[in-house]
Amino acid sequence: MGTAAACWAARAQDAGTVFTNPAGMTRLEKSELLVGIQPLYLHSEFSPDSNTTTSGPDGDASTWLPAGGLYYVHNLMPKLKKGTRFGLTYLSEGDLKFKDKPDFSNLGPGLEAALGKKGLLDAKIKIDFTMPQALALSAYHELTDRWAIMGNLGWQDWSEFGQVGVTVASEDTSSLTVDRNYKDTWHAAVGAHYRVTDPWLLTAGVAYDSSMVDDDDRTPDLPLGEQWRFGLGARCDWSEKLALGIGYTFLWGGDLDMDVNRGPLAGRLSGTYDKVSMSFINFYLNWKF
Repeated sequence: MGTAAACWAARAQDAGTVFTNPAGMTRLEKSELLVGIQPLYLHSEFSPDSNTTTSGPDGDASTWLPAGGLYYVHNLMPKLKKGTRFGLTYLSEGDLKFKDKPDFSNLGPGLEAALGKKGLLDAKIKIDFTMPQALALSAYHELTDRWAIMGNLGWQDWSEFGQVGVTVASEDTSSLTVDRNYKDTWHAAVGAHYRVTDPWLLTAGVAYDSSMVDDDDRTPDLPLGEQWRFGLGARCDWSEKLALGIGYTFLWGGDLDMDVNRGPLAGRLSGTYDKVSMSFINFYLNWKF
């Protein structure tokens, strides 16, 4: 935490490596337990413009999101030599399938009659899509006993995620594949560690992720764009067995324009998500056995 995820495929600082870099478990000197609390704050306020024809809530999705984690690694390996390390992480794609029966409310008489005539009021909807595969290359190098630098390069196959299959099971069952025009994304990050004194370690990093959609293809259900992340953190080695730490990451998405025309029934939604950002705060405890 505090490095904007720089070097997560090559770094093995604590038991959290079981999630980001499983091979890094071999570099831990002792068995470790990591417990973390991570409240997240999302700022995503939508401002409709004069082109919007639909009505509804203001679209402000700003909120606090509670999160946390617990990781344990039992070490069976001896200590390995430190210095320069490289890591490669690959996540395979996965197929997800969902089905449900929607509930309708506040339908106008004309729309309700049209849906009922097609048998859609009691229809079941099935949706399937593919979670993207991802590849990340990381490097870590200790310049001195106090300084270490690190970096990431990554790729994610979001174009495959954008191919969504939709099936409506009714009297006249039909299926189609919706192409949401998602693009593959690229990731880059750099970070550093600085050992101030024997118990204190400071961390910092910056990361960039390209946008998975063009402005013309952005929709209200997933209003994303390019992202910058800036991280700062501190760790105190309280004793040989106990370490306490805190980290903060600020994600900046900027202003995200959107213009979606969904036809005469749903209307047009046009405007801007203003100054989209997220704040990640992490408090953690790491215990070595």
